[in-house]
Amino acid sequence: MTKFGIRFKLISIVILIFLLMAGVFVFYFLSQQKSILTSELIKRGLSLTQNLAYDSEFAVITEDKDILKQLTRSVILDKDVVYVAIIRPDKQVLIKSGSWQWAGDLSRIPASNNKPQIEYHILPQGDSIYDIAAPVRVERENTPE
Repeated sequence: MTKFGIRFKLISIVILIFLLMAGVFVFYFLSQQKSILTSELIKRGLSLTQNLAYDSEFAVITEDKDILKQLTRSVILDKDVVYVAIIRPDKQVLIKSGSWQWAGDLSRIPASNNKPQIEYHILPQGDSIYDIAAPVRVERENTPE
């Protein structure tokens, strides 16, 4: 049986404490980075969605599919966007583009919701997506007759 000296035991304990603390810090910083990246991804998605909703207001009112196709094409070119759909309040799809199989059931999107909606989905393949919807607000001015 070999005996270890007090010096070896002390160094071993210090190294063990150092490794344990390093592991805790690595876990903490990785979780912080994931949280920050997720937050930024959601902000970016909201920005894209709200801008598309604002830009497509006239095309939705007139149901101009050519303009809607151009608008959705510009958004779908972004590498972080999986699909784009513009849906009427009665759930009729006006235009769709991208990998449509990820869209799921679009009837879940409330027609009267005036706020953006964010949903997190885990797909059967193990991938995950954030589904972000924003309403197209049609503002009517009250003009005296």
